[in-house]
Amino acid sequence: MAVGAVTESRAGVCLRLRERIGALVDFQFFSQQRDSSTMPSLTINTPHSLSTEEATSRIKTLFEKLKEQHKDKISNLEEKWDDNRLEYSFSTYGFNIKGEMTVEPSEVKVNGSLPFAAMMFKGQIEQSVRSELEKLLA
Repeated sequence: MAVGAVTESRAGVCLRLRERIGALVDFQFFSQQRDSSTMPSLTINTPHSLSTEEATSRIKTLFEKLKEQHKDKISNLEEKWDDNRLEYSFSTYGFNIKGEMTVEPSEVKVNGSLPFAAMMFKGQIEQSVRSELEKLLA
């Protein structure tokens, strides 16, 4: 009977070890999913009839105004303009956001990544950004 108990014990240890290894593999998989390259994307295209220079100038002015208005809600803001292309990143409410905005001759393209936790707000975020751009570029 003692031999059977030892065998069951070893089987139980093996089963628990497999469960722990499986949990570790799952954890590593889901940790990789949080990488920004696999985060859900946000894409907004807004048409305009301005020159590229005028649209870019208006967006730069808007960014300066927004930085001042929301300085208590936004941290680690980085923006890098290269002619009519902006690379941006910032943190807000514990979320890290990054993306790019390109001013083209007939539209402004915004591409960004959203954390999974912010997905329930994706529609509101898209509508808000689109609305601001439409007003700005009218």
